[in-house]
This record gives sequence, structure tokens and C-alpha cells, in this order.
Amino acid sequence: MGKRRVTPGTGQLNLEIESTLLERLREFVRERDEKIRHVVEMAIRRHMDYPPPIPKPPEVLPLPPVAPPRSTTKNKPPKKST
Repeated sequence: MGKRRVTPGTGQLNLEIESTLLERLREFVRERDEKIRHVVEMAIRRHMDYPPPIPKPPEVLPLPPVAPPRSTTKNKPPKKST
């Protein structure tokens, strides 16, 4: 197997995307006579230049206090000795 050429000043990125999205991308670049690389680079730049707001973590409500364990014996006053 031959060694792959890498264009100077570039790096490689290998990822998997949803197959329906990949098919849409291929159709998109075919219709516009563009390269996938250029469309992906443009989309990444646009996303980083105009990012959506950072999602806030979900609010975690505090748990109610833990009640002390109930005694199984009734609290009776001690008997008086006579």
C-alpha cells in the first residue's frame, strides 16, 4: 500500500458522521461542484466564529434533609421508685 500524500500546512482528521448527513453532504458538494474538504472547513470556521451559546448544566436541586431514624420503642418516662 502506498504512502498517502499530505498537503503541506494541513493535518488529517478522521471521523464518523451519520450516514444520512454524509449522503446529504456528498449531494450538496456534487450539485455545487465543490470539494467536501472546503465545505467542512467553511462550516467549522463559521461555527467557531459564531458559536451557539454554551449550554448551561442542568440545575440540580438539593435533596430534602434526612430525618433521624424513628425509635421502635416508645419513649416512656422512667418509673418512680417508692
